[in-house]
Amino acid sequence: MNELDSVGSTALMHCAEQQRPQALAELLRGGACVHAINAWGWDAALYASLGRRGDVLRAQLMDAGLPAAGSHVVPPAMLGGAHGRLVRRARPPKTETELEAMFGIRGLLDSGAQSIKDMTDCPSDVRAGGVAIAGASCERLGLYAGQRYSIASLFWRPANAPFTPDEPRVAAQTLSDAPPSGDWELCAELLSQRWMPWGSTEVSVGADAARLRSVRAELFGSIAVALGVAAVWLVALPALTVVSFAYVPSDSMAPTLERGDAVVVSLHPPAVAVGDIVLFEPPPQLIKVIAAAGAPPLRSGDRFLKRVVGVAGDTLSAQHGVVSRNGALELHAPAGGCARCKPASYDWKPLTLEPGQLAVLGDNRGGSTDSHVWGALDTERIVGRVIWRWWPLERFGDVR
Repeated sequence: MNELDSVGSTALMHCAEQQRPQALAELLRGGACVHAINAWGWDAALYASLGRRGDVLRAQLMDAGLPAAGSHVVPPAMLGGAHGRLVRRARPPKTETELEAMFGIRGLLDSGAQSIKDMTDCPSDVRAGGVAIAGASCERLGLYAGQRYSIASLFWRPANAPFTPDEPRVAAQTLSDAPPSGDWELCAELLSQRWMPWGSTEVSVGADAARLRSVRAELFGSIAVALGVAAVWLVALPALTVVSFAYVPSDSMAPTLERGDAVVVSLHPPAVAVGDIVLFEPPPQLIKVIAAAGAPPLRSGDRFLKRVVGVAGDTLSAQHGVVSRNGALELHAPAGGCARCKPASYDWKPLTLEPGQLAVLGDNRGGSTDSHVWGALDTERIVGRVIWRWWPLERFGDVR
């Protein structure tokens, strides 16, 4: 009755997620445990709240002894080391009208209208009390890429520390606030009636699970991308065999390329040199690292951007984050002074590159999973070389 699947979910959780009240009732009568929590920190009540029958299912679970409120901490290993906590709050059952507003056609229309209103009324930055767009999907946290969330609060908490109810926290107002002295991570408490009907989610802002952007920046960026793609199809279609476009989804190349930048990539360059920024397909060893960390799996077509620090015949190494190439300090060390950058402290055992291999690192040396973790990159996986940044317009130009 309470057997677990590969992620620790029970049959009761599956019935709750599939919105099947009759099967749920049979399981409860058979002694299914309502308190079980899987590896994601979810219980049957959180799964039940995902659909239209959530209130019926929740009532069944509460009659079986489940508390109306509570919280679950998601293991950091499932989020790449980030903090994540699901907070369930006691709420009155929703009416049919409210459910239609959440899940029906009306809900989609209302969501579109609200996005336009947010674009014009809300601040251009991400701040506490405002709204933001999630830049990455993580369904088990109630986060979906491109969806709007209310920001109940922004706060700093001790970095890499296990969650405790009495942990120290420092309030923040915007994503650009300077951290307190010491080692802290910036987090947000997010709410969404549509995707988090059980309560709210706390999540590290800099992690792949969140990557928040302002509504205005997201919509203006989407419009710019759409116009750019339309222009390419109408004016420069033949050029697509020579160049392509890429979007920067993380801070691993900061400060050179920031999250949200859009770049032009020269496809199939004849040669790649040390110092070039390349777009590449993830090698098998990188895919294994992502899987081992418990992060969401890569999607078909996902690509990565890193800087070339070594070519065939070079030997790379690092001590306390300082990279050497062939015994000499590298010439393309990234500049400092980036609020989102983390200094590197790792040691990298000497890696000698064979013919057909490159070594790549992110400019944000302490915040990048790159060759110092997963090894050499085969040149056949190179898609192209970054030559221009075309968005945002105020930073349009060559990329070095």
